[in-house]
Amino acid sequence: MSLPSLEYIKASIRITENDFDAELLELRDSAAAYFGSIGVIFDPDDCPKPVAQAMVLYIKHFFDYAASFSVEDSNSAKLRIPWAVTQLVAPYREVSL
Repeated sequence: MSLPSLEYIKASIRITENDFDAELLELRDSAAAYFGSIGVIFDPDDCPKPVAQAMVLYIKHFFDYAASFSVEDSNSAKLRIPWAVTQLVAPYREVSL
């Protein structure tokens, strides 16, 4: 499986309108960059299903809370990556010795 397609993301988080397409693709790219920064190793053209699902959860989390973020919320639970995301990608993280 490659990175989740826009259609797959929209179906997964139940968005039917096209108004948010660019934002959803930006969030998908953000998820891929974040996973890379924490040592998750995957090929974007052959993305494991758990990593793709974690991306969808990451996208939904930040899409749902984007309008409610503020500077005062910097320590808020809304800014934390959901536990399920970290658990889904854990087996794909590179371990440094």
